[in-house]
Amino acid sequence: MMAAHETFARHRPAMAEFAKDRHKRAAKALGYALTLDSESGWHALSMILTARLSREERAALAFAALCSLDDDAGRITADFAIAEDAGPPLGGLADVVQDAQLWASVSSPRELDAYAVACVRAMRPDRRRAFSRFVAQTYDRPAGEGGTT
Repeated sequence: MMAAHETFARHRPAMAEFAKDRHKRAAKALGYALTLDSESGWHALSMILTARLSREERAALAFAALCSLDDDAGRITADFAIAEDAGPPLGGLADVVQDAQLWASVSSPRELDAYAVACVRAMRPDRRRAFSRFVAQTYDRPAGEGGTT
């Protein structure tokens, strides 16, 4: 007869067996943020959670975290969290294009405008002209003519 610990050892943990891949990735990102314990690590986690979890899942997670704090800390944290800006782009999460797309998806219009202007100003003149042509060709045409909105 097998001992109970021998039977258990043959089974995969419930998280590995039943959790959705996006939930496993979010949990792993939480582990990294806890380990890094830095502003950039926590900011990166918020962007990863936006990409991996539904709005309802993120709200439930935020609710649970806020309920674990005393009233003053909960209010201060909630007030700070609902500030409108996403903060600077972090980089290093995936590739540079994915990082930029993820950051842009959570940024305020004010941030998008400020970073876009700063980026265009920082370009060499030849790159700026090429970028302007790209924008005009890609986004300035009506949607029915191959343009995007």
